[in-house]
Amino acid sequence: MIKIKTPEEIARMRVAGQMVAKVRDAVAGKIAPGVTTKELDDYARDLIREMGGIGTFYGYHGYPAHLCISINEEVVHGIPGKRIIQDGDIVSVDQGVTYDGFVARYDYVDTLYAGVGKAAKDGKELASMFSEYDMQSRFPELAGTPGFTESFVHNGSLLALWSDWTGAESARSALETAIEEKGAKAAVAELTAARAKGSDKYYFLEVEFNQLGYRYLGEEKYEEAIAVFAMNVDMYPESWNVYDSLGEAYMKSGQHDLAVLNYEKSLELNPENENGKRMLDEIHTALAKK
Repeated sequence: MIKIKTPEEIARMRVAGQMVAKVRDAVAGKIAPGVTTKELDDYARDLIREMGGIGTFYGYHGYPAHLCISINEEVVHGIPGKRIIQDGDIVSVDQGVTYDGFVARYDYVDTLYAGVGKAAKDGKELASMFSEYDMQSRFPELAGTPGFTESFVHNGSLLALWSDWTGAESARSALETAIEEKGAKAAVAELTAARAKGSDKYYFLEVEFNQLGYRYLGEEKYEEAIAVFAMNVDMYPESWNVYDSLGEAYMKSGQHDLAVLNYEKSLELNPENENGKRMLDEIHTALAKK
């Protein structure tokens, strides 16, 4: 379906397009041997803000920059960083600028950047950011608007900023890679040891491990799913949801006794867990028929 733009929308699109052209030309003038791609991105960020816009790319699915900068053999979507431009390099720059509703969006970026930075410096837990900067309550004027229709976009921005401020990587991503390389048992043991030592290399989130476990469960990789969910239980023993997830993995793998134990623990922590009640009824019914 093609949405017909109003004259006002077309006017705003024209302004945004003019901003893109100005930033493109200005950044092109800064490309030189010895300059890092991060320096170009910072320059573009400041220029966009001076003109009253925001970088459309920044925060999209967690993207951490305002430009895409690809060099030589890189095709598209290169992330600006420490790479130094060399004499003879072919440098490709891609960008977008949002102008419609720029005040609210500018405030959003400013609030997140400053707030997450302060939280990281104060030693706050990453998990607290999701409640403190809840989209619906903290930014109601943006919730549901283009670019904010899905919660993972906003959450991705929080995670990208947390990584920028702390230098920490996602433990879920590290675990996923390690499982592919070493197997579930060794990967879990390695990550658990890193957490026990208080390593600041990774940030740990219950919800991310849960998502990974369900990915394996959907692929019928029961050993991997159980290993991830069991690790989540060890890390977050006060969460009813981790027991519910582990119970489901045991149930689908045919280990009904262990499934029952975990569903019962989930209900002990959260008596209102309707899924746990339903699953226990299904298991008991199935066992009674045997």
